[in-house]
Amino acid sequence: MSISSKELTLEVVLMCRDRVQSCLRAIESIVNQTDLNFRFVVSDNSVGVQVAESIRNYFPLVNIIQRGGHLSQFEHMVTIIKEAQSDYLLVTHDDDILFKNFVATARSCIGEKAPFGVLLSRVVSYKNASNPRFSISSLYSSGSTFCEYSLAPIIRDYLIGRYFSDIYAISMTLFNVNAALNCLEGMESNGNHADACFIIKMSACSGALLNYQPVGFYEISDDSISRSFSLQDFKLFVRFLRTEGYASDFSVELKFFKLRTRYNFLKGGSFSTKYKRKFFMILARFVINPLSFFVLLSFAKRKIQGVFRKMGNISF
Repeated sequence: MSISSKELTLEVVLMCRDRVQSCLRAIESIVNQTDLNFRFVVSDNSVGVQVAESIRNYFPLVNIIQRGGHLSQFEHMVTIIKEAQSDYLLVTHDDDILFKNFVATARSCIGEKAPFGVLLSRVVSYKNASNPRFSISSLYSSGSTFCEYSLAPIIRDYLIGRYFSDIYAISMTLFNVNAALNCLEGMESNGNHADACFIIKMSACSGALLNYQPVGFYEISDDSISRSFSLQDFKLFVRFLRTEGYASDFSVELKFFKLRTRYNFLKGGSFSTKYKRKFFMILARFVINPLSFFVLLSFAKRKIQGVFRKMGNISF
């Protein structure tokens, strides 16, 4: 959908995958922007056609590119950057809801601060965007405060936002397309942190700006992807930081977040059933308390003895 016939310097791409209602709300927030002088594309990486058909029903003028569902999140973002037709590219996701003046704010940053590599914006989690009283068309940012965003705060804010905070900085990202293309060379996928790794590398190579004022929501719903990553994903993230030489100032923080990742793992982030989660939480509790652990072994031994006695009258 080309919203303006003028020469395009800004392109907005919405990445989506298998979340129909969230995607429709995200599109609504984009087509209701106060500044509509941009090219808008929905990049649909869904497995089926339900998302694309719903978009065509509600927003028939929107341009949709269907990817077939075979791309990882990082591959999806790389494809979008390589296909960009503008100087700057604003990448959002199907769980992002933009305030009405977000594009206008991004354009003012391009006018005032260019050239820069990447503009990161603060967004706030919102758990009830599907509530009928939630009016997307009335949401405005209170303003804009642009400042240089150095590497150490970016990494710390990313980890804090990913694991604890309701305020998240690496979302709704505005890329300088040429800088992004140059930075893609040599990048490889780093698990569920891959998109953040790329943004961190761009910030180091081309410079980053931060808009301190929140400019949107990211929606947390039952079908949202969990913000908790596996221990393997975290190890890939740490390996990336060390390989690029970014980890030297974060030894304490990385050890802390590694423990946090292991806690999430035991709490259920990587297990499919509540029974497995419950078992590992009980096991962790008894390992922490050795006396209780031996009590558990004694109890288990008695249970096993009882089973064998019933089976064959075997004594221990």
